[in-house]
Amino acid sequence: MQNESIKQWQSQVFSIFKPLTILRIVIAFLVFPMIGFMLGEAFILIFVVSSFAVLWLFPYWQPAYILIYKISGLKDVSPILAKPYLLWWRYITLGLRLVFVAYVVFYGIKILFEKGFCGQSFLC
Repeated sequence: MQNESIKQWQSQVFSIFKPLTILRIVIAFLVFPMIGFMLGEAFILIFVVSSFAVLWLFPYWQPAYILIYKISGLKDVSPILAKPYLLWWRYITLGLRLVFVAYVVFYGIKILFEKGFCGQSFLC
């Protein structure tokens, strides 16, 4: 039963990655950091790391999966993520990634509060 649920989950996650959808996802995740680049260095950190967080979390977390599903525009893939039985070490690696994301977002917010918007922005 575990093996079947993992295979179903893998096929669902990997079915999103078709050539046109990969292009749409890449464009979306290039535009998002470019907006951060226009706003300043703190926003670059926050936007880039949040982009990676969505890509890291979408196989495991329903809201991130829905975001990738909507960006990809596929209608033949289920919008509801299948919940597999995961091994314990996947939770450890996912936890380490989330700690990294939280640290970089905190650092970006710290830069924003220390320098202010115009102090860290390339527009001011």
